Amino acid sequence: MGAANYSGFRTSTTTNKTSNDLKWGYAAGIWLNFPISRKFSIEPQFLYSLMGGKYIGDGAVPRNATQDLGYTTGSLLLKFDIFRSFALMAGAQADYLVHAEARRTGIDNKENFQKADFAAMAGFELFPHGRFTLYATYIYGYKDVSNAESVPEMYNHGLQAGIKLKIFGKRIRADSDGDGIADKYDKCPNQVGRQNNQGCPLVHKVRYANL
Repeated sequence: MGAANYSGFRTSTTTNKTSNDLKWGYAAGIWLNFPISRKFSIEPQFLYSLMGGKYIGDGAVPRNATQDLGYTTGSLLLKFDIFRSFALMAGAQADYLVHAEARRTGIDNKENFQKADFAAMAGFELFPHGRFTLYATYIYGYKDVSNAESVPEMYNHGLQAGIKLKIFGKRIRADSDGDGIADKYDKCPNQVGRQNNQGCPLVHKVRYANL
């Protein structure tokens, strides 16, 4: 899977040391999906995610600098199929800081930031059972990531949008009514029915018999 991040620092106050401006980054990694039912699944993801935002500092860090924060991220999502080609998802993620750099100068300022972060996330998917899936999530950090005493509390947040490629695994056929009969073979795709009645309720079978 690959995605673009549009992230920044969420702060309670803005001083001459911080800014709420957003910046672009990226994310890439792998994912697994474990169906629990035809409408519900659990999905762990493992990514490298470049977050950060606008950071205004003194000394070695220039004013109006763009701060990159690179994390290895593990997340666990609960996914609910709402329609055939649309799903909602929500979950949590844990991040470990592996890279921090004030852009333009290339200064490594990893010591200015916490090593770990925790966040909640929620979003949606288009074509959740296809070979290619489009998705978008909002990430809301819960931990102050700054180590600097001269700046207010800083929390990661941002949007992530990308595409997932299914490399292996069984494709789940669309089943709009959830009766265990794929829409392709279901004569009543929007009504729960029986397999011995071609996916239709028994009332249809009785009606056909009286014709």
